[in-house]
Order: sequence, then structure tokens, then C-alpha cells
Amino acid sequence: MDNTALQWTTGGNAAWFGQTSVYYYGNDSAQSGNIGDNQNTWVQTTVTGSGILKFYWKVSSEQDLDALYFYIDGSRRAMISGNTSWVQQTYVLSSGTHTLKWMYTKNRAITSGSDAGWLDNVVYTPRT
Repeated sequence: MDNTALQWTTGGNAAWFGQTSVYYYGNDSAQSGNIGDNQNTWVQTTVTGSGILKFYWKVSSEQDLDALYFYIDGSRRAMISGNTSWVQQTYVLSSGTHTLKWMYTKNRAITSGSDAGWLDNVVYTPRT
């Protein structure tokens, strides 16, 4: 995700992975793991201190039923679903330690599109 300063962990029913077919920046991005019905796959990192978080994400999924979610400290902040282009998100983080989590979830119904989410160019800039 083009930010080697952050420590990443992944989990759920399958791990996220790096790939070079779909990307916004730098010839690669992270893609959600290959999951089945009623499963999820997530990637997360932790940042400390107040600052600005920016990232790009996209999804190819069943509209409104399979989705890519973004959480800050366990609180859902955003969701994308359907077939999107790359979208930039920006968040102002307060002081303290924050867990940032992106989770792709699939329901038990239809498979649509690539059934995946992507994350790229995650940048956290601490305030000085």
C-alpha cells in the first residue's frame, strides 16, 4: 500500500494480499482475500498522534449487499459497494492511538463483479 512505515496485519476468513493488476498508484495495491458467502476479510494498521489520513479504495461487488467498510477505532466511518472507480478518502485524526481497519464482507446471495475490494496509497501525516 506504498507505506512501509506502517505495520499491517490481516485476518478474517482470508488474508489480504498484494497484487499488480488493479492499482491507483505505484503499480500495486492490496486486494481483499478470496472469501465465500457470509465471510469477511480485513486489513488493519495502527497510528499514534493527531494527523491526516488519506487513502484510495475501490470495490467490485454486489451493490449494497457486499461491501468494503472502513473503521476508525471500531467505529464504521465509510462504506463502498457496487462497481466503483478509485475514490480518495481523507480523515483528521485526534491525538492518541488509532486502529484503522478496512474490511470486505460478502453476504450469502449473489456473486457480482470481481467480488473484491482494493486499497492503495495509504498516507498518514502526523501534525507537528
